[in-house]
Amino acid sequence: MIPKLQVQSVFNLTPMQNGILFHELMDKESFAYFEQVSCTIDRTLDMTVLRKSLKILFDRHENLRGNIFYKNIEEPKFVVFKEKIPHIQFEDFSKLDDVECKLSVEQFLKKDKEKGFNLLTDDLLRISVLIMNDKSCKFVLSFHHIIMDGWCVDIVLKDLFEVYELLLKEKPVLLEPVSPYKGYINWLEQQDKEEALFYWRNHLSDIEEKSLLPSSLRNSSNNRYMLENYTMSLSEEMTEGLTELARKFRVTLSTVVHTLWGVLLQRYNNTDCIAFGSVISGRPSEIQGIENMVGLFINTIPLVVQSGISETFSSLLNKVHQNMINANEYGYISLADIQDVSPLKNNLIHHIMAFENFPGNDELDGSYEENFEVLDMDGFEQTNYDCTISVIPRKELCVKFSYNALAYKESKIKMIAKHFRRIAQQIIENPDIAISDMKIVSKEEQEILLKDFNRTAYEYPKYETVHQLFEKQVEKTPDHIAVRFEGSTLTYRQLNEKANHLARVLRGKGVEKNQIVGIAVHRSPEMMIGLLAILKAGGAYLPIQPDDPTERFNYLIEDSQTNLVLTQRHLKDELESRLGDVEIVSIEDELSVPVVNSVPNLDLDYHGSDMVYV
Repeated sequence: MIPKLQVQSVFNLTPMQNGILFHELMDKESFAYFEQVSCTIDRTLDMTVLRKSLKILFDRHENLRGNIFYKNIEEPKFVVFKEKIPHIQFEDFSKLDDVECKLSVEQFLKKDKEKGFNLLTDDLLRISVLIMNDKSCKFVLSFHHIIMDGWCVDIVLKDLFEVYELLLKEKPVLLEPVSPYKGYINWLEQQDKEEALFYWRNHLSDIEEKSLLPSSLRNSSNNRYMLENYTMSLSEEMTEGLTELARKFRVTLSTVVHTLWGVLLQRYNNTDCIAFGSVISGRPSEIQGIENMVGLFINTIPLVVQSGISETFSSLLNKVHQNMINANEYGYISLADIQDVSPLKNNLIHHIMAFENFPGNDELDGSYEENFEVLDMDGFEQTNYDCTISVIPRKELCVKFSYNALAYKESKIKMIAKHFRRIAQQIIENPDIAISDMKIVSKEEQEILLKDFNRTAYEYPKYETVHQLFEKQVEKTPDHIAVRFEGSTLTYRQLNEKANHLARVLRGKGVEKNQIVGIAVHRSPEMMIGLLAILKAGGAYLPIQPDDPTERFNYLIEDSQTNLVLTQRHLKDELESRLGDVEIVSIEDELSVPVVNSVPNLDLDYHGSDMVYV
């Protein structure tokens, strides 16, 4: 029980905080949402003054005095205390040689990360000072992402070092006041959740398939994580080219990068409509002083990139620009709530992109205060996604891939980065290029791919039938799209159940093992349903072109001794008049008979040597 006199404020968790808490409790061994920023300072620090400075920082920014309470209460709360006495860890490595000192710093950073945070009891931001020699030290800022986002790092460091300099010079500490966090919470609670859900339900209705990066090594349900980073920088010339493109079309550089990434994902997934996670700042401009608040304001929302027939990059860019504006307007609800109203639910987002355009990010190294040089700034950050793409706008645009090495090979990440660069070059040269004309591989790579794709030999269980192999795939990916035709789709589960339904109809009409069944259909979903149904019923299919002459029809029917033909509703009357005594079955008519429960697979004695078609 917390004494009430010690508590200043109690807040509901924001949507993002709720999401982080959920993942924290699901996997307490994970380093996700532990944040660590380290830098070298070209001077030693007065520890007494630094402690006083940190206390002023904690007094100034209320969220630094907060903890998350979630046990034995209906809803978790963010509790801000009236006062906290922060602690600074001090280590002296100055007596070690350069190699030993470097190793000791690395070991310290590793142990600091492994220590993590107890959300209930720890200060959720801590500072460590490691003395390197008599002229410099390593400054380490560690915090849990649940109390603040990356935007805040610059705010915290600027405030801390400014206060330190003022105290060191025995000057009064007079900083601009910061707005209370309560203003943001009040704004958040006034937003219309139902209106946002209505927007997202409509906005995501066309997303039917996962938008995946190529060649993952494992199923993402495995929670193990081995963080690796790969960074690619675009040249100053390319960066200026992308920036000029943004200026020309009156959009942000972030919009250009997000659109570029969307096109790449479309190509990887062979679809014109994809979605991926986009991190937004979440700082409403209408809240006074929001830009100087310390807290967790960011949120992850889906970004949909959908291109039309003959779409150009420039026209798609404008569509994505408007999408981002609209999506940001409804970016105040949790990703979990957004996913709930999407067709793919938890399979909607598989990686995220963060365009890190927060203040100070263009110059991570530099001077915070007079004679206060900050060098070699580095950090550790891990999300719960197997891949996070961080884009940092500098003179040379920096694209950082933070990925789970248990999910992606480094070679594939480098390949993705190369494809990103190649598309960037094409849109710089011609912003009006058609999406369909974009090339992600070079001519040399294309030759290699063609050879690989034509190497079709594949080991499979010879004792199993085609439809049994299909049924195994249904178990693995029931909700993936199996058939796409003129705007309509069938998932593996839907296709399987329809085929099972029709197979039972065929069995009821006397179809037996290795019996030949004709199928006269145009290219359509009914064709796939019919073929699978015949095989599931134990039969073998005889393909017949509906437009063939009657003489050929009769020859095929008589020669194969077929007495039953599957067809489509609009072809049934004509076939009945042409084929006389042969029974004609309309696939659509049979499937229109309602089925109360799901239709299981048939349990027949199949064998891989069974006849498939004639």
